[in-house]
Amino acid sequence: PTPLTALGSLTPATTPPTEPLNSHPAHRATSTMSEHGSEEEDDTQFSLANPAVVDKYKVAAEVANKALAAVLAACVPGAKVVDLCALGDKTIEAEAGKFYNKKDKDGAKVEKGIAFPTCVSVNHQVCHNSPGVEDATVLEEGQSVKLDLGAHVDGFVATVAHTVVLMGDMNAPVTGVQADVMAAAVTAGEAAIRKLRPGCNAADVGKAIERVAEDFGVNVVEGVLTHSMKRFVIDGNKVILNKPSPELKAGDETIEVNEVYALDIVLSSGEGKPKIHDERETSVYKRAIEKSYKLKMQASRAVFSEITKKFPTMPFTMRAMGDIRGARLGLVECMKHELLHEYPVLYEKAGDCVAHFKATVLVMQNGNDRITTWTCQPLQSVLELTDEDLKALIATPLKTKKKKAAKA
Repeated sequence: PTPLTALGSLTPATTPPTEPLNSHPAHRATSTMSEHGSEEEDDTQFSLANPAVVDKYKVAAEVANKALAAVLAACVPGAKVVDLCALGDKTIEAEAGKFYNKKDKDGAKVEKGIAFPTCVSVNHQVCHNSPGVEDATVLEEGQSVKLDLGAHVDGFVATVAHTVVLMGDMNAPVTGVQADVMAAAVTAGEAAIRKLRPGCNAADVGKAIERVAEDFGVNVVEGVLTHSMKRFVIDGNKVILNKPSPELKAGDETIEVNEVYALDIVLSSGEGKPKIHDERETSVYKRAIEKSYKLKMQASRAVFSEITKKFPTMPFTMRAMGDIRGARLGLVECMKHELLHEYPVLYEKAGDCVAHFKATVLVMQNGNDRITTWTCQPLQSVLELTDEDLKALIATPLKTKKKKAAKA
């Protein structure tokens, strides 16, 4: 049976999401307590309590936002899907290359670039569509397009997802069921980000998303996880389950200050139970750092060596491999022995409307910083939120204003 997949950071739900900080070879030294004092000091060094870390998250967000803007501008009828994916990835690399170019005291460069490869999923495709160069699919007017990508600076990740409908007049409002789904997703995001505060139970965030979906008559897509993120860890061990299912149950997690989340909202007019149509469409993978195996085939060893060198911790697309055909051959043994996590292309039923929005959120003491976000095109939905508690919640500001010091 196909394992449920967590959208966004999107690792199979059967896999432990945690990856230790010292899993990245370049950063083992910085995470050892024996050399750097207490665990608390080490946590502070790489958390939002350190202003330098906040700066790196915000630079990564600037890179991701610019890449999203570039892909959005190129999302027009006739554009090839693979070209849009390549544009997003190229923009991330180019924009990231403008920052943090000085070597550290040990002569090492700051790592930066793609944290999640650009995916362009059309209509009832839910996620992970990042096809090979041979793919000839082009966008058409009237289609809904989901964009998903991520950037990192020194391992600090910012991800973003957005949904756009290709209208003849982009100033005209989206109408019908697609507008309902998009309006519900945007509203759910506004409610969830205000629930995402220190002391709140993670299950309450998921319940807010479900409540909004009910009001709009749409379904939360099963398997969607909002992950915490840490340095070089895109899918941390603290998660918010948007919709519990028999296979996935919400844990008893509490949101804490200085945490970072990829707030992931995926709603559908269909059942919200996406399926894989063709496993050969899968082109996004991530190294499973907790697994090891001595590969037998030379092709397998070659591809795994390239992955370890080029993509030690972050997801990647097959287009980024040097020898794509050889890599495909070598992947078989790697997957057989669970050395990689796969991100399959998932689908709702044909005709279903899907909306995907994602924002990177810094949980700060005086409120939340939404450092990547969405600006939705005009929507004309006949439905609206009726839950008075959630309406009041959404009306509250994300951050509290600092009180001015009284004059002496």
